[in-house]
Amino acid sequence: MVTDEQLKALRSEKPPEELPAWTQHPATKPQIAYIKGLVEDREVPEAWLLKIKEMTEAGLKKGDAGNIIKALKARPFKPDADDRSINKPTIENVPPGRYAVQTGQDANDISYYRVKEVGQDTKYRIILQIAGPSEHLLKGQEAKDAIKSIIRFGLGDAAVMYGKTIGRCSQCNTRITNRLSRELGIGPICGGRVYGEGWERRVNSARSALQARGLDPAENI
Repeated sequence: MVTDEQLKALRSEKPPEELPAWTQHPATKPQIAYIKGLVEDREVPEAWLLKIKEMTEAGLKKGDAGNIIKALKARPFKPDADDRSINKPTIENVPPGRYAVQTGQDANDISYYRVKEVGQDTKYRIILQIAGPSEHLLKGQEAKDAIKSIIRFGLGDAAVMYGKTIGRCSQCNTRITNRLSRELGIGPICGGRVYGEGWERRVNSARSALQARGLDPAENI
């Protein structure tokens, strides 16, 4: 049950003239992206979603965006959801594998990345951008931006998008021929290893989605 007080907490109750000037500036793109990630990985009451939508359409302010972020971070995670709201994510937050991230409104605006472990005695991770058959190492701010884009998109969703668009397992890069595995974006062995206890729930959800579209999950494609 969502109380009126909880809904009011999403918006500053003081009149604008009593608030610091910066709180009335338009919310930044990073704030809005942060809110989007929180909404996607948290269990958020419908009343909150409607209120956030209403505030956004009216022109979200920095102060109200901060209140929304604070309230959403206190909400529980959805089952098997990735934490898209990690503050200042590093490469240690991204497991080795291949990822695809939607970078624009067009369906073809996709960036592809690979995180891999290198080194002999001491292992460390690097991130590369995939461009066709080539890969090039990202460093500095480019690497930070790529890591953040994967986290904000969602590790699971980024791995699935890689599998769906490339047709290869996001972990081992083996070609995927089974329709169910293609829907999951990952092969059955790698999926069980990566997702652990949550794997069966992912499999069942993907199978139901395919059947709802009139497709045979067992078909090879």
